[in-house]
Amino acid sequence: MSKFPDKPMPPATTNPGSKQGGSSAGPPRPKPPRFFKRLGLLLLRPEQWAESALFPYRYVLWPLLFIILVMSIPLAVHFAGKLVDVEDTAVGQYDLYFRPMLLSHGTLTILPAPGKKILRLNQPDYELRVDLTGHKTPADLHQPMGLLVTKHNLYTKVLSARQTLPLSRVQRYFLLASGNTAMLHVPINKLRDVTVDSKSLKLLLNYLRPALILAMSLLLFGLNVVKFLGWSLIMTVLIAPGVMILNQQLAMPLRVAMRIGTAVMIPLVVVRGLLEYFRYSSLMPSPGHSGDFYAMIWWLAPLPLGLWAGFLASRHLTRSSPGQR
Repeated sequence: MSKFPDKPMPPATTNPGSKQGGSSAGPPRPKPPRFFKRLGLLLLRPEQWAESALFPYRYVLWPLLFIILVMSIPLAVHFAGKLVDVEDTAVGQYDLYFRPMLLSHGTLTILPAPGKKILRLNQPDYELRVDLTGHKTPADLHQPMGLLVTKHNLYTKVLSARQTLPLSRVQRYFLLASGNTAMLHVPINKLRDVTVDSKSLKLLLNYLRPALILAMSLLLFGLNVVKFLGWSLIMTVLIAPGVMILNQQLAMPLRVAMRIGTAVMIPLVVVRGLLEYFRYSSLMPSPGHSGDFYAMIWWLAPLPLGLWAGFLASRHLTRSSPGQR
């Protein structure tokens, strides 16, 4: 019967003929491949998932963390750019639906425009309000991300982080975006008026684009890391009992089964990350019910692969265990 200590597997088994204090007989303990070679094997060779049971947990944990970081960076930058593109399209249509506004000496006023309304957006994760009555406060922003524009200030909210920006500074940004660099240090009462419409908003968005992409990338990077880590943890916990059952003749402990479950997640994180990156192409399902169906498949995909890895481990460890064939 094989044993699974925390040290590299398989352990040396006690030789009845050896004396106390002498060297114990048994098969030599395999040495794990170097990091990048091990990573390549985990990505391309399914048998390596099973052989991960032979080494301490850190030999699969570090490759998983490395892959999560590597996949999260391009995903974050890619979708940050897409979000800014969506905003660019939205501001290009501003004049069709919303009344223009005037920034004068750091004070905002609404200009008349028959048939159009004051700017207000309310999306599932984002909201934008313009309120010059003074009745609304940042506490009225209920979505995870939001923006409130009052008569003199702009309030932003990203999760629990809040920031207040005077509209005089926003007015300077509009002027800088239009090429008026001389307005940077001009007193507020001498700032040129700015009409907030599609043209000025597009100029401002292009001016702030690098900073917006950087800020959004950092936020999305953190969300991607949490998403991949959470998925990997949940699937590893679900895979481990099945791997233990398939290896019950070896009395495989939970900690060893979790090594195999973690190893299985490494290539799946890469595949899922690539499909998410190209989700605007034919590689990804269309939105709606079919998208929900495919998302569920991807969530559960590690389970059959984990059981397959458990079966491979059963064959591999049985062959390598002394006294068993």
